[in-house]
Amino acid sequence: MSLIGAGDNLMQWLLVPAVGRIRRDRNLVRLTLCNLRTKQIVERLKERRIEFGIVRKDAIEEPLQHVRICEQKYAVFVPRRLVPSRGALNLGEALLKSPHAAIAGEGQLIERLRALAGKMGGRFAPELICDSIGQCVAAVRTGAFAAVLPVQAWSGGSAQECVVVEDEALEALSRVLVLAWHPETLEVIGDSARKVQRLLSDALKRAGENALAG
Repeated sequence: MSLIGAGDNLMQWLLVPAVGRIRRDRNLVRLTLCNLRTKQIVERLKERRIEFGIVRKDAIEEPLQHVRICEQKYAVFVPRRLVPSRGALNLGEALLKSPHAAIAGEGQLIERLRALAGKMGGRFAPELICDSIGQCVAAVRTGAFAAVLPVQAWSGGSAQECVVVEDEALEALSRVLVLAWHPETLEVIGDSARKVQRLLSDALKRAGENALAG
């Protein structure tokens, strides 16, 4: 049984679909999914308390090894009821003039959003603080809040629900996602761990492509 760590959002749109793909291809892989934050995943990988983890590439620390999965891009999702009658929004309006839901903490995403808002002469001040991206998605679907979300997280959502604001300035929020592991994990566990690593890498890449395609 291999333990694999990922955040709640990545579990939903990336990891669980990948595991399902592995099983549909008639590969028997026994996994325990662990809902963890990035720092926890990195620490547990280094201590070899979990076998694999999905994290940002820039969070990787020695001696961890990794393989690239996909790029996670962001957009601002604004419920149509919050959009002016003219039906269009620029990034400044979407980010600064709508009530926002955002994930809790002082992580990289929030820091970059604050910096982006500052460059626009404003302040990013969410009205609703959530514990996960999934909760932010649910908040947007109430029609009362906008949110900056991974575009993959909205997969399956109706295009009629929101105005989706994409802008080159949001590229600063993008992150490369990787599957990581401790090299000693593959050495000690051997062929079974190498098989899991190979199957997960392939399935995660395909799941990432499918989610981005919508």
